Amino acid sequence: MSFSILVQSVNITCDHCINTIKDSVDQINNITFISGDPENKSFIVNIEKIDSLHDLVSTLKKIDYPLNDFKNYDSTSSSNSINKSNWSPEIKIKANESDQASVHYSCHCGCDIELLFNRQNPIFNLQDCCCGTFSIIHPSNSYKHIQTEISAKNISTTFEFINIENIAMPWGQPVQLSIAIQKDK
Repeated sequence: MSFSILVQSVNITCDHCINTIKDSVDQINNITFISGDPENKSFIVNIEKIDSLHDLVSTLKKIDYPLNDFKNYDSTSSSNSINKSNWSPEIKIKANESDQASVHYSCHCGCDIELLFNRQNPIFNLQDCCCGTFSIIHPSNSYKHIQTEISAKNISTTFEFINIENIAMPWGQPVQLSIAIQKDK
């Protein structure tokens, strides 16, 4: 099963940097470059095999775009029962009607989050959780869409990372679920 991940490098300054990273990432087996954002010094890759993550880290270090460190959360010192650094959502999709489905995922804090998706009347609402996590479903580029919605609502929270899951609706339509995890204060 493949997954998409947002990563950052402090050395990204422009579109040329993103193109350099794309060219190098495209050379790595089982990893595909999806998109980049020089303003946020970040890019998204799709990873087919978790073992390839090591190749990504070493390749980017060689071309002088080392990845920023991810914060190592200690679940014993937090009120959250799940370690965010190892968390991945358990996703369940249920068709409500022929054109509508509900997507449930288990948040890292333990809440069950529900998002509705209607293919005939798509409305992309930002869903929030008690822990400050935000999520959204979008047919494509959900990363950009979640950033836009968070900005439009004047949410000043800093996010540790954005988890992007590629899922398929019951009728076969591929969509992306983006989950923005709030940085601990």
